[in-house]
Amino acid sequence: MVDFSRALELDPMLLNAYLNRGLVLLLQGKDSEADKDFARVLTLKPEIKTELERRIELAKNLRSNKY
Repeated sequence: MVDFSRALELDPMLLNAYLNRGLVLLLQGKDSEADKDFARVLTLKPEIKTELERRIELAKNLRSNKY
């Protein structure tokens, strides 16, 4: 996660860093922080909304199936 944040310090336009950091945050149960990264993803590339929603749903399913 630190790597994603550092990458964004160097280049705040890195879509994949926002996306992946958001997914990590979501898996950690930090939904409000994740939502901020996902909002930034959609600001940078709104046409991937459906794909983003699919990934969020998958991450939530993974989180709920933890043992």
